[in-house]
Amino acid sequence: MSAPPAPAPPTPPAALLASDAAAERLRLALRMAGVGTWEYAMTTRRVTWDEACHALHGVPPGQFAGTIAAFWDIVHPDDRAEFMG
Repeated sequence: MSAPPAPAPPTPPAALLASDAAAERLRLALRMAGVGTWEYAMTTRRVTWDEACHALHGVPPGQFAGTIAAFWDIVHPDDRAEFMG
Protein backbone atom coordinates (compact mmCIF):
# COMPACT_ATOMS: atom_id res chain seq x y z
CA MET A 1 0.00 0.00 0.00
CA SER A 2 1.42 3.42 -0.94
CA ALA A 3 1.48 6.47 1.28
CA PRO A 4 -1.25 9.05 0.77
CA PRO A 5 -0.26 12.12 -1.22
CA ALA A 6 1.14 15.06 0.71
CA PRO A 7 -1.44 17.71 1.52
CA ALA A 8 -1.41 20.90 -0.50
CA PRO A 9 0.28 23.86 1.18
CA PRO A 10 -2.15 26.01 3.10
CA THR A 11 -3.55 29.11 1.43
CA PRO A 12 -2.27 32.27 3.14
CA PRO A 13 -4.91 33.96 5.24
CA ALA A 14 -6.54 37.03 3.75
CA ALA A 15 -4.80 39.28 6.28
CA LEU A 16 -1.40 38.07 5.13
CA LEU A 17 -2.29 38.65 1.50
CA ALA A 18 -3.55 42.13 2.37
CA SER A 19 -0.32 42.77 4.28
CA ASP A 20 1.76 41.75 1.26
CA ALA A 21 -0.29 44.04 -0.97
CA ALA A 22 0.11 46.94 1.46
CA ALA A 23 3.86 46.36 1.64
CA GLU A 24 4.09 46.39 -2.14
CA ARG A 25 2.10 49.64 -2.32
CA LEU A 26 4.46 51.19 0.24
CA ARG A 27 7.54 50.07 -1.73
CA LEU A 28 6.06 51.60 -4.88
CA ALA A 29 5.15 54.87 -3.14
CA LEU A 30 8.63 55.20 -1.63
CA ARG A 31 10.28 54.55 -4.97
CA MET A 32 8.02 57.00 -6.82
CA ALA A 33 8.56 59.68 -4.15
CA GLY A 34 12.33 59.23 -4.32
CA VAL A 35 12.73 58.68 -0.59
CA GLY A 36 14.41 55.99 1.42
CA THR A 37 13.95 54.44 4.81
CA TRP A 38 16.26 53.90 7.73
CA GLU A 39 16.11 52.23 11.11
CA TYR A 40 17.86 53.00 14.37
CA ALA A 41 18.34 50.12 16.80
CA MET A 42 18.52 51.67 20.24
CA THR A 43 19.99 48.56 21.84
CA THR A 44 22.95 48.41 19.45
CA ARG A 45 22.98 52.12 18.52
CA ARG A 46 23.22 51.15 14.84
CA VAL A 47 21.62 52.87 11.87
CA THR A 48 20.56 50.77 8.89
CA TRP A 49 19.73 52.30 5.51
CA ASP A 50 17.86 50.88 2.56
CA GLU A 51 19.30 51.17 -0.97
CA ALA A 52 17.46 54.45 -1.61
CA CYS A 53 19.07 56.14 1.43
CA HIS A 54 22.49 55.09 0.18
CA ALA A 55 21.73 56.57 -3.25
CA LEU A 56 20.27 59.80 -1.83
CA HIS A 57 23.35 60.41 0.28
CA GLY A 58 25.81 59.33 -2.42
CA VAL A 59 27.17 56.49 -0.30
CA PRO A 60 27.70 53.15 -2.05
CA PRO A 61 25.76 50.23 -0.50
CA GLY A 62 27.77 48.69 2.29
CA GLN A 63 29.93 51.80 2.77
CA PHE A 64 27.82 53.60 5.39
CA ALA A 65 29.38 53.01 8.81
CA GLY A 66 25.96 52.63 10.46
CA THR A 67 26.56 55.05 13.33
CA ILE A 68 24.92 58.32 14.32
CA ALA A 69 28.32 60.02 14.04
CA ALA A 70 28.70 58.75 10.45
CA PHE A 71 25.28 60.14 9.63
CA TRP A 72 26.11 63.59 11.05
CA ASP A 73 29.33 63.58 9.05
CA ILE A 74 27.35 63.65 5.80
CA VAL A 75 24.66 66.16 6.88
CA HIS A 76 25.56 69.67 5.74
CA PRO A 77 26.10 71.94 8.75
CA ASP A 78 23.40 74.34 7.52
CA ASP A 79 20.89 71.46 7.51
CA ARG A 80 21.61 70.10 11.00
CA ALA A 81 19.23 72.53 12.72
CA GLU A 82 16.34 71.04 10.73
CA PHE A 83 17.14 67.61 12.18
CA MET A 84 17.47 68.88 15.72
CA GLY A 85 13.96 70.33 15.60
